[in-house]
Amino acid sequence: MENNQSNSFQNNGNKIEAYNNKLLAIEENNSLIDEIISEKPSFLVRWGTLLFLFMLIIFFIICWFIQYPDVITTPAKLTSINAPKTIVSLSSGKLIKLLKKEENYVKKGDIIAYIEAIGKHEEVLYVKNEIEEALTAINSNEFTKAVQSFKIDMENLGELQISYQNFVQSNLSFKAYLPNGFYTKKYEMLEKDLINIERLHNILLDQKKLMEQDLQLSEKTFHANESLKKEKVISDFDYRTESSKLINKQLTLPQINSAIVSNESLKIDKQKELAELSNTIQQQKILYLQTLNTLKSQVDDWIKKYILVASENGILSFASLTEENQQIQAGQVICYINHNNSKYYAIINIPQTNFGKVKTRQKVLLKLNAYPYQEYGYVEGRISFISAIPTDSGYMAKVNLVNGLATNYHEALQYREGLTAQASIITADKRLLQRFYENFFKIISRN
Repeated sequence: MENNQSNSFQNNGNKIEAYNNKLLAIEENNSLIDEIISEKPSFLVRWGTLLFLFMLIIFFIICWFIQYPDVITTPAKLTSINAPKTIVSLSSGKLIKLLKKEENYVKKGDIIAYIEAIGKHEEVLYVKNEIEEALTAINSNEFTKAVQSFKIDMENLGELQISYQNFVQSNLSFKAYLPNGFYTKKYEMLEKDLINIERLHNILLDQKKLMEQDLQLSEKTFHANESLKKEKVISDFDYRTESSKLINKQLTLPQINSAIVSNESLKIDKQKELAELSNTIQQQKILYLQTLNTLKSQVDDWIKKYILVASENGILSFASLTEENQQIQAGQVICYINHNNSKYYAIINIPQTNFGKVKTRQKVLLKLNAYPYQEYGYVEGRISFISAIPTDSGYMAKVNLVNGLATNYHEALQYREGLTAQASIITADKRLLQRFYENFFKIISRN
């Protein structure tokens, strides 16, 4: 019993002690709370909200002023009006002589370089000049001058040697058909024969006229004698004599007519012979011109193969480092001739996605695939035309190049046919705040 009471008192004592401890803890917490409440707040606590609001306003202001455009990327193809002309080698071999340098102004027909060949280039060019002089003379119908244009002693024409020698033989043979030649002299003699035949014809006609007049007089005399015979003034013998004279006079007319016909036949024969000879001379002239043009074609082919010639007026630009005795290959582009009035532009196809943002006069940055833009930069252009009719790949547009082929790195790019590029179309600027706004509502609409 006593033990139970002692345990009960002990438990109560523990409870009282625990309760007192809780009271002490509460008093300590209250003192800490009072201390915190009574302590003055720091600057960040007092102005943090206002500072956050101010920074937020600054952020929105910056987003309002920051604006940049959308960029639409599409493939482009470079093209040109009056594009630079390429000079291509048609044969392989050494570049034995270089007559023009980089950025030299050349005229059409100027010689740029010689390519290794069997014949001498100078002699072939001399033959070309002979041919041109001969053709000029022929156009003025001066065939004699044309024949005299050619030399016989040309011995370094390479594969043209046989053709030239054959032409020289034809040239010598053709001289017979020219003035002072055999056939022209024959023609002149035939013309003289024809003139004499014409004169003889006129003489025969005059004779016939006189004979006809004489016959008329004889007939009148005969008729008078006839009357006298009837009156027996003249004898029968005299009458027969006068009749015989009249018959003889009548016989002369068929003879003179026969002579006139023979003369006309001879005249026709001479005219026929003249026509045939004239036709032969003309045919020989045509044949000579054909032979000359054949030689010209062969010489032109040789020059195209072994001589680089400027095809247009312009500024010469070599495709790569080019020196004498350099080995080149057939089909290799040696140089370009740039025109002063060349105009370049690009053709692009605008996709239907974001097509409404694209307008004329917008800036376009062209990054040519052949010229890495990190090294060469980009070419600036402006949209000048947008087609109203769509194609399978979009809407076609034309981009004029502002500075030609000069890049923003001040590099002058060389135009080549078929150059492609990536075109970046710079559309209208849009504020950064507007972009946040649009993206925010886009996210909300998706949710």
